[in-house]
Amino acid sequence: MSRKRTDDGQPEGREVFLARLVDELREASVLGVVVMGEAGAGKTTVAREVEGRSGPGAGILRISGRAVLSQVPFGGLSTYLRGMPAEALTQPAAVMRRFVYHLSGSGAPADTLPLLLIDDAHDLDEDTVALLVQLIAGRKARALILACPLPGLPQGFEELVADGLLGAVVMEPLTAEEVGEVCSSLLGGPVVSAVVHIAAHITGGNPRFLQSFINEGVASGYLRERNGVWHAASELPPVSARLTDLVQAVLAPLSQEERDAMTLLALAEPATGNVAHTLVDQDVLRTLLDVSLVRMTADGLLVLRHPLYGAVLRGVLPTARRMGLERRVLAAMTAPPRDDDEVLQRAALALDAGVAMDDDALLSAAAAANRLHDRRAALRVLDAVGSPRLRRRRLVEMAWAESTNDVGVALELVEEALAPGTEQPALRDAIILSLILMERGACSTQDMHAAADRWQHLLDGASEDGSPSTERENALLMTVVRHAVRRSGDTGVLEPEAVRTIAADDTVARQTRIVAFLVLTVDLLGRGLPAEAATMAAGALELVTTDADTLPLLDLAAGLRIIALLAAGEAEQALSAFHSFYRRDPRSIFHCAVWEDVIEGTRALEEGRFSAARSRLLLASEALQTSDLLLILPWVRGLASYAALLAGDPESAEALLEFKDGARPAGSRLARSLAEVYTQSVTAALSGDPDGAATLVLLADAASGEGLPIVAAAALDQALVLGDRSVLPRLADLTASFDGRKQRLVHTYARAAAGEAAGTSPQDNGHRLLEIGEAAVASGYRPLAARCFEQARETFEQREDNAGVRLALQRLAACTGGMDRPQGAHGIVLPAGVRLTPRESAVVKLAVKGLTNREIAERHGTSVRTVEGHLYRIFAKSGISRREDLLPLMSED
Repeated sequence: MSRKRTDDGQPEGREVFLARLVDELREASVLGVVVMGEAGAGKTTVAREVEGRSGPGAGILRISGRAVLSQVPFGGLSTYLRGMPAEALTQPAAVMRRFVYHLSGSGAPADTLPLLLIDDAHDLDEDTVALLVQLIAGRKARALILACPLPGLPQGFEELVADGLLGAVVMEPLTAEEVGEVCSSLLGGPVVSAVVHIAAHITGGNPRFLQSFINEGVASGYLRERNGVWHAASELPPVSARLTDLVQAVLAPLSQEERDAMTLLALAEPATGNVAHTLVDQDVLRTLLDVSLVRMTADGLLVLRHPLYGAVLRGVLPTARRMGLERRVLAAMTAPPRDDDEVLQRAALALDAGVAMDDDALLSAAAAANRLHDRRAALRVLDAVGSPRLRRRRLVEMAWAESTNDVGVALELVEEALAPGTEQPALRDAIILSLILMERGACSTQDMHAAADRWQHLLDGASEDGSPSTERENALLMTVVRHAVRRSGDTGVLEPEAVRTIAADDTVARQTRIVAFLVLTVDLLGRGLPAEAATMAAGALELVTTDADTLPLLDLAAGLRIIALLAAGEAEQALSAFHSFYRRDPRSIFHCAVWEDVIEGTRALEEGRFSAARSRLLLASEALQTSDLLLILPWVRGLASYAALLAGDPESAEALLEFKDGARPAGSRLARSLAEVYTQSVTAALSGDPDGAATLVLLADAASGEGLPIVAAAALDQALVLGDRSVLPRLADLTASFDGRKQRLVHTYARAAAGEAAGTSPQDNGHRLLEIGEAAVASGYRPLAARCFEQARETFEQREDNAGVRLALQRLAACTGGMDRPQGAHGIVLPAGVRLTPRESAVVKLAVKGLTNREIAERHGTSVRTVEGHLYRIFAKSGISRREDLLPLMSED
């Protein structure tokens, strides 16, 4: 969508709406259109665009309402009444004659009515409205009328709408997609998804608010550019003075009673109907709902139209008055809290108002804040917890609060909680958090085993005076922890059956079962069973409640489910999971919106949209440097580098392989192993290393030995991409036990390409490859489909089956029609989905330089026959038949 700006630089983002408006104005059955939209929605700029598109001689007269003239008779027409005697201005007939004179001189074609562009109609005086209504109803003019819901459309125009003489449209806020486009346009570069979601949440899609948010964000340093990508410096920014002024202007027409109601709702939102009815007069509430300053959510809760309204109304309250109002709101909240959000809301109100609150409730509120990634709120609430009895639990919650900010500080806090005498619940919480933090901090296997031994000792000591059930819970937890520690290192894999039994046992504590499910998820992912892993992650999510024991594990469970679904080739389900668990919590956006870029980038890569994949994965790579809850940055950087290579962007591909100070980012073992695969593949492709495929085979050997067959399969697949088809039988064997739609397709392809399908001939294998390719196209895996069709063509060619060759080429052309054209390692442009090996790329470069086959063979230390074989395969892949046709394949560097 193209972006336009008003004279003051305000982005419109209104092309779709504008097209609809133009169609409405052309409708012969009506005499004009009323456009309703909040202040800042862009009504005026759309009207100017309508005027501009109408061109000269269109017969347009502009009329603007102004608040200072709203009580002056015919004040809205003052521009057209200059020079009239004062006594004539009190005579409607005289005013009508003067204005009709201007209408007749408007230049409208003889068969067209003049068009009245009436801006800010809500500020017009009654006399002007009556005159304009008379002209429109008498078919003397058409009208485009712009007005805000507050104070609303003048009655005369409302009657024209009710009579069907005027159409009516509502200018809705910008969608999230449009907000993203405006952000990129204003900032002049790509923007991470977190910024887009934060901007959409804060501004409610209001273009004027959005422009101010962007401008103030850049000026204050809240919005920052790194490596050409724009980021947010923190979760939510403070409301700027400019945004405060804009909101105050929008709310200026409110009566004092209405403004007081808005202020109370700002403190109480999201408010239940009972709370709202206790605090606010019902007639006032209905008015605020009618003008859309207050809205009802899908859950039946009342909130202000924009979060920005609430932030401003709360921010401008004097301290003493605010405390009094907060006490009123707390007094109205007589029902038990609905969820953890309300627990946190009540704690914040109590702290602001100086109202005492139970320490256990404060700890629950801190857990809620941690779940929402609201570190400042969590630490503020925890600072109010004074009971010595809760000291260790408080330390654990403080560690959770710091875990996304500084892993070192979080580890220090949790270590303080891991001491003899710590009560059982807090001790188990501390062990689980310490395990997560040590993994996040990339601690060595030796350190993690030593830590596990110490945890075991602490639990044994705590169990001495405990009940048999406590001893059992501690033993089960350590069984799960020991398995997790073994999975995080290189010392082999424990049999997961014991952990699976614990996860399925509903007599075991929820917290232990959730950890068991998560450990199984990671284990199954590494073993190439992502579909089953996604089921395990879903099992963990079902057990997460709002209590402090399980709530902090929500992010891990939701993130692992997304990763498992992506690995299984279920990008749509992964996106649905993201929307379910994250977008409902605006305070989590900063940390979690990166999943959207990861999901869309991965899907684009699998669909052959390499440029889109590069863009989204680059954004994800940048965002993960700020917040990487699941330690996936190395894997995403590797994918981004690979996508950049396929998109013909070797500079970005190479840059993504470089790390400051020579240190690679911390990551889980699975993420680091997958990153190594893509790093080696891209490096070999960029350098033309003929031994790149052999190195990938060695990586596959190492991954198999470490119990990570999914990494081994990825390494073999990349060796295949580099031209080593000898790995096909091994790839087929390795993936035979894998699950997930994507993995099953890779297995059937590898088996058919290796000629291992039982009872099939080479000819049958060609047709089998065509079938698999069609299945890959149907599933959206076009590069894999292209590989199937290309190998089917070769199979038919070897059998001299010309009909089969033509069929394979037709399928290949149809498949690659919707794909980007990837480039070989040395800038050789090929049909989409086709790759040259590094040795083939080197042969092309020498052949283009004019070297003979013998000279090329001498350069490479090989035989002339081998060079001829390379050229034959190059000709077949690129669809040419002569040496001279190689030159056009070379892209311009």
